[in-house]
Amino acid sequence: MTTSTRIAAAALALLAAPLALSACSGASNVDIAAAISDGVRAADPAIADVAVQSTDGVAGRTVWVRLYVDLGEEPDLASVVDAALPAILTSSPVRPVGFYLDVHEAPAPATVDFRSRSGLDLTEAAKELGVYGWYSDRVLGGSTADLEARYGTWDELHG
Repeated sequence: MTTSTRIAAAALALLAAPLALSACSGASNVDIAAAISDGVRAADPAIADVAVQSTDGVAGRTVWVRLYVDLGEEPDLASVVDAALPAILTSSPVRPVGFYLDVHEAPAPATVDFRSRSGLDLTEAAKELGVYGWYSDRVLGGSTADLEARYGTWDELHG
């Protein structure tokens, strides 16, 4: 086998691995996003809308959940986030490996740009809850293990 053939075979294997892993989950990114969106929206009355982006990587599936909250009643953001985080686990048909969560004022725009970091400040909620791997640019993020330490394992929640 020549060097260029080996490189081509390695590149093909790297590109095929995420597709092979995602096929094992049995659920499409669209199905997962819809299930999580429905579950999280029902978690707290202050949550007016939810946008979810689900992506596959070599390690598994990561979900980005954006909450749109009604600020008319001045919700306690820590309690809203505390309701939304376990709903990510309970409503996801597959166990994600990680999560991102941010909160914006409702209503949701027609097109969601997950690159936007113009969400609400969650610094106090992040400190109070302590369920994140990191908090930066108004986004909570971490592994599913971070969530499971507080809310129970994905398997227990789906038991």
